[in-house]
Amino acid sequence: MKKGQRFNMNSFGDDHVSFSALDLNSSKDGKYLLVATDKDRAIMFASGTEKQVRNFYGADSGQYFNPRAVLNTNQSVAYASSYDNTIVAWDVASQRVLTRLSGHKKMIRSLHMHPKSNILVSGSYDKTVRIWDEQS
Repeated sequence: MKKGQRFNMNSFGDDHVSFSALDLNSSKDGKYLLVATDKDRAIMFASGTEKQVRNFYGADSGQYFNPRAVLNTNQSVAYASSYDNTIVAWDVASQRVLTRLSGHKKMIRSLHMHPKSNILVSGSYDKTVRIWDEQS
């Protein structure tokens, strides 16, 4: 295995980055990489580049929180878990918050998007799995 290529996540191009990447998920077509950070934002990168395509703000990251983030199947909605046990949904084109999905009582530990339909699945320390349908 070869050494992995290093990408600078700082939009200014210098080596100082004030956040950590805590979760990574690629889009279904592989063109984008969605990164959940420890600084209350998720960043969408063009895959294989340092180019930040979108920044999503509004999902809170607590000191010991490990957020998760995914894109829906057609890359029109980005989702990220928040410290308040909700899931924030953003419109990718406008970067505006569409809604906050609530229902979990404890920290959300996993987010997964169904590969063929816009069904979001979340798992939590409250010992539940929730299924969210974008159509409802």
